[in-house]
Amino acid sequence: MSAWIEMISDENASSELKEILNLARTPHGTVDNVMRIHSLRPNTMKGHVTLYRAALHDESNKIPMWFQETISSYVSMLNKCDYSLAVDNVMRIHSLRPNTMKGHVTLYRAALHDESNKIPMWFQETISSYVSMLNKCDYSLANHWKNAVHLMGSEQNANKIEEALKAQHPENAFEGEQLAMLEYAEKLTLNPGNMIEEDVEQLRNEGIDDGKILELNQIVGYFNYVNRLLNGLGVQTTGDTVGFYAD
Repeated sequence: MSAWIEMISDENASSELKEILNLARTPHGTVDNVMRIHSLRPNTMKGHVTLYRAALHDESNKIPMWFQETISSYVSMLNKCDYSLAVDNVMRIHSLRPNTMKGHVTLYRAALHDESNKIPMWFQETISSYVSMLNKCDYSLANHWKNAVHLMGSEQNANKIEEALKAQHPENAFEGEQLAMLEYAEKLTLNPGNMIEEDVEQLRNEGIDDGKILELNQIVGYFNYVNRLLNGLGVQTTGDTVGFYAD
């Protein structure tokens, strides 16, 4: 954690602070420093969260979300606020054609961060990492494998999975439904022109319903898109915070 005054960790939080920290959590369980900075006075955190969500994330808002974020970024530029302005290079690469950034953000959030998705988040990140390994995309792999390891919660298990995926032998760490998904991801990434209906039938035979098959397809499709964007334009992680979760 980084600030000029003390910020209280989850482990050292009082019951009152924990309640408000939980209110401030992102969908993935973290509390951003912009909220944690209030931890010595929890009521101001509660007020900040309420104001932020009303101003920028209320369903009744009529200004499109992409333009709300554009306004926010412009104000942050004028105020020279690097924290609020922070945008990962994977999105900033679109800055010469903002409409492509809008499309990218929308697709990314729908493919990988939609609350209606049924594939567990740790396995979404594992699929993302495997596609990125196959495409030799260091940028995506650095970010999404770090996310996967965090969500797995087991270094030993993560090491076993990483070894299997790097060797292109997911069967050494997976079986059943998860193995079938990774095999589909591998074929669609490396041999998209050879996909046949039986590839989908094989997923169904493992008990995977069509909704989850669509989710899988979109994750694989998205990462094949973004891996090519990043590799094709030489985007590096320099200046980015790697991974979504705080260590």
